[in-house]
Amino acid sequence: LHTAYRRQRQMCIRDRPLAPIDAQLKALTVPTLIMNGEHDIPEFMDVAEALTKQMPNAIRATIDGGGGFPLWEYPDLVNQTIDNFLKCQTINDR
Repeated sequence: LHTAYRRQRQMCIRDRPLAPIDAQLKALTVPTLIMNGEHDIPEFMDVAEALTKQMPNAIRATIDGGGGFPLWEYPDLVNQTIDNFLKCQTINDR
């Protein structure tokens, strides 16, 4: 079942060309937290870095020691990172 699902998904993606979204990303003004684990896969780290550069109000956070699932691996640290991000946004909105 898993293999069949993967094949179906790949066919759907191939059949629909993805339009570039760079302009839309640059237009986003909402504060955004982009988070990875320190040991996440390189492709995800690259995407996070690219998004951070494209989005004017994006902040990047890397969870030390985390892998691909830092929320599960270090929930307290992730929650603290999110809390700090949200507090900064509240202070900046005043």
